[in-house]
Amino acid sequence: MHVRNHVYLYLAILVTLIGFALRATYLRQSHPYIDEYYSILAARMIQQQGIPLLPSGLLYSHGLLYTYLVALMGGLMSVFGGNQFLVPADMIFRVPNLLISVGAMLVVFDVSRRWFGPAAGLFALALMIVYPHGIVWGARVRMYTLLYLFVPLLAYTFFRLAIDLSNQRRLAAATILLGLALFVHNWVVLLVPMLFVGVLVIVWHSNRQALRRWHRWLPWFGVIAGLAMLSLYVQSLWIPTEVTASQNRGVQGIVSALVERLDFAGGTADFFSQFLTDNLFNLLIVAGTMLAGLALPWLFTHAQSGETDRRYFWSMGFLYILFIGTAVEFILFLEPL
Repeated sequence: MHVRNHVYLYLAILVTLIGFALRATYLRQSHPYIDEYYSILAARMIQQQGIPLLPSGLLYSHGLLYTYLVALMGGLMSVFGGNQFLVPADMIFRVPNLLISVGAMLVVFDVSRRWFGPAAGLFALALMIVYPHGIVWGARVRMYTLLYLFVPLLAYTFFRLAIDLSNQRRLAAATILLGLALFVHNWVVLLVPMLFVGVLVIVWHSNRQALRRWHRWLPWFGVIAGLAMLSLYVQSLWIPTEVTASQNRGVQGIVSALVERLDFAGGTADFFSQFLTDNLFNLLIVAGTMLAGLALPWLFTHAQSGETDRRYFWSMGFLYILFIGTAVEFILFLEPL
């Protein structure tokens, strides 16, 4: 078994290198996408004045954590800016995203390995390296690759927290990770309620007595809610115009956006068109996920017969809550970009 695990590890390294090569090739052969210039300029402003305040006076707070990370890594990369072989000057802010993408691939492998075994980890990694959007955003200067890194970490950390709510280290790790992820992209807010629902389901099954002490968790709920509202407010400041209600700044804009998104008839069609019917790879992933869901009833019937079946059932159930719940939230409250 020990030898087999090493084989999986070596294969994972090889597959990750292939994923790196695919993204590096796209990076070298593609021209920067128009949105990349926002992030590049914001990162340069951080290097010059400490905050992403653009020359126009706009505070570019969208993906704030990502912008600061790229500014820091880009500053380090600029040391090699004159070396066209190592880091060409025009790639200084794109290379950090390539490195973040490698981190995201390793996180997907490690989380999947810890959850379902090394074979599952290798399979998840193999899917990710050829995922078209993973390749594209792994080379572009945008915050989506950092989402690929944070989301698996959040899912696994909150699941582990649900298994043992008394573990203060897990509680601190979950809080810090979620607090950071909320400033990667405003979409992370959609995960917050689903993470809590998933934790509630696991706790209800494994430790119902903890639910009787719900009042002890109110301060923590308040901290998470405060971080979520703060991230929404901060990331609403970058909208430069007021064309629709969703583009108003501040708290009023947040409330208006939620009300506006309740009229989702047209948005639903756009969502399915952009992310499913017009994207074969996404469609295959969703179909595979739904087919895998057929195993849930079988695992449920065998959940009391063995530790492995029980662990897989609740792990898959937790992931399905996140997957389906956030998809529904996305359809209801967000228009595809």
